[in-house]
Amino acid sequence: MFRRVTTTLQTVAFGLYHRVPYNVGRPVFETDWDVLVVLDACRPDALEAAGREREWISHVPTEVSVGSNSEEWISRNFREARPETLDHTGYVTGNPYSAEQVPRERIAHLDEVWRYAWDDDAGTMPPRPITDRAIAAARDDRLDRLVVHYMQPHFPSIPSQLGSGKETGEWGEGRVTLWERIESGAIDVATAWEAYLENLEFVLEEVELLLDNVDADDVVVTADHGEAFGEWGLYGHGHQPAPILRRVPWIQTTARDSHRHEPAEYDGRSQNVTRDEQLRALGYR
Repeated sequence: MFRRVTTTLQTVAFGLYHRVPYNVGRPVFETDWDVLVVLDACRPDALEAAGREREWISHVPTEVSVGSNSEEWISRNFREARPETLDHTGYVTGNPYSAEQVPRERIAHLDEVWRYAWDDDAGTMPPRPITDRAIAAARDDRLDRLVVHYMQPHFPSIPSQLGSGKETGEWGEGRVTLWERIESGAIDVATAWEAYLENLEFVLEEVELLLDNVDADDVVVTADHGEAFGEWGLYGHGHQPAPILRRVPWIQTTARDSHRHEPAEYDGRSQNVTRDEQLRALGYR
């Protein structure tokens, strides 16, 4: 209890010091875009560092997210959206929290790719099926707006396998989380940061493939929330409304369909792995 209170006080002080709104944020459906690309747990400074060689990431503006974790972000954006907003909106997602937080009876198109294209060895949802399904959805004239939710750079890191079931059996079974190992010093923060950047660079390749194969005048690349690497005693992300978790990138760009990529077909069959096992692999259970 003492530690929890201390962390809360630190969070409040941090927000006041940096003059970042403590418990507000602008819902994404109140902003202008045709395609919204969501990079799960992506920090603005990480995106700027990883995107230095990419013209469309020369500058990283920011916004304040409505949530400090995926569950809150999905709920506050989709459940609180006006009915007419979702009538022509599609959501292609690799995040398992969509099962609980998206009003499927209201949204025009919901593709929960994590249900049939999860990679159990990596312990996460790889980006390519998200890209493929998003391209297919974007080429469907029925949709006016499309949200594309990648799981990266959220751990586990696919390139380094840090945080995956292969990297440590304890992580896959949920006994000791990656962030607990980092906090205890078992994994160096610098090592975790490098793996996080590698995971971000990995998914940015997919974002560029997406941007080259959809038509959209207004594309925004953002995140549902950030990630803490020890700032003010916080590691990972959770329910703390700390600025490090609420400040997200907000890059505006465009996309043109070159038709150079033909999306793969997926059979849509359910995986043997359960949703609880997926959430546990991501560090939530």
